[in-house]
Amino acid sequence: MKALDVFSMAFEALKSRKLRAALTTLGIVIGIATIVVLISLTEGLSVSITGLAGKTGANTITLYPAKSDVKLTTSDVRSIKLIKGVSEVIPFVRGTVTLSAGGKSYTATVMGVDAELLPQIFSDVSVAEGTLLSTVDYSGVVVGYSVAYPPDSPGTTFTSLGQLLAVQTQVVTASGSVTSAHTYVVRGILSEYGASLFFQIDDGVFLSLPAASMLLKKNYGDYDSIIIVAKTIDDVNSITASLQQIHGDDVRIMSTEQLVKTIGSMLGLVQTFLGGIAAISLVVAGVGIANIMYISVIERTRIIGLFKAVGSNSRTIMMLFLTESAIIGVLGGSVGCGVGAVMAYVVGWLLTGFQGGFQSPGQGVGQGFGAPMGQFQLTSLQPVFTPQLIIIAIGFGIIVSVVAGFFPARKAAKLDPATALRYE
Repeated sequence: MKALDVFSMAFEALKSRKLRAALTTLGIVIGIATIVVLISLTEGLSVSITGLAGKTGANTITLYPAKSDVKLTTSDVRSIKLIKGVSEVIPFVRGTVTLSAGGKSYTATVMGVDAELLPQIFSDVSVAEGTLLSTVDYSGVVVGYSVAYPPDSPGTTFTSLGQLLAVQTQVVTASGSVTSAHTYVVRGILSEYGASLFFQIDDGVFLSLPAASMLLKKNYGDYDSIIIVAKTIDDVNSITASLQQIHGDDVRIMSTEQLVKTIGSMLGLVQTFLGGIAAISLVVAGVGIANIMYISVIERTRIIGLFKAVGSNSRTIMMLFLTESAIIGVLGGSVGCGVGAVMAYVVGWLLTGFQGGFQSPGQGVGQGFGAPMGQFQLTSLQPVFTPQLIIIAIGFGIIVSVVAGFFPARKAAKLDPATALRYE
């Protein structure tokens, strides 16, 4: 019997039992769709987070105290500059502040840093209006784009170039919590930057180091964190090892490269775990296919006997039933990929705007490089579909179907023609 005839007969057999075939195919559809959603979204999430991390620079390392009694000082900055492979050392202080201008208020993160070195930390940062601060500017401030133009109030401005901006914060000192307030002149407004993994540039305000130390009531020369910029990505590991050797357990060290690898490993574990759950549904679907194929063999016992009586061999009978299983796998895999793609875009849309992060070990809120460290917001989560994903998904559906249909097909192929013809 020709292969086309086998396919045609298998297809007609499925058409004659439409509801049963549809319900069996549905199991494959659910399993494949689940796998497509999970893999495409975790790949998309990995791409998004890697992109956010890339905005900070793959050759940056952040050093921050691991204990409350440990301080990073100017002497640490000097010693770090002597490490081989270090291009720039940028200390900074930070805190959460309330901004007031024109009767309106805005909560933001203030960062005291040498503003001229911002491009060393954040790639593609630029000034839309005005200029960056000098290292000794005590009265000026540079604000992020969202501070000047709040996204929740389109067409309005919170502050503008040259305007006075009141900045207030609560500072915890040895004698208790005190309010610190200063007024600054807006020297510059940064261009819209978008989300980065470590620091929200658009929602930040930037002061010179001495001005920020005064506002946050810190001793000038004491820093919350130090950013080290390596000359090349290849220098990151050696610099990290040197920092660990010098400071030991008194500090925590976080590199962008290390963070991306850690997140990738975590996403891989999540993907494997959830993929295993999805695979269970395919096993259940396989059991359903085996069941329907066994029933089909029993229902068509006399027809199988007739086929053998007119000359069809066992191989033809087996191929007939395996083809039915394969058709279920192809249909289920193909439809599952389509359903999975639609579901992935829907879930990605629902997760857009999701905010997450992880706290710096040993750090309290308001310390270190971000609060929490690694704060991020998914401005867009696009699922990633690759040809390999589609091929594997459909192939997996076919394999499950054929394996499930093998034993029923083998049973049909071994039927004795005379016994089958007498079957009632």
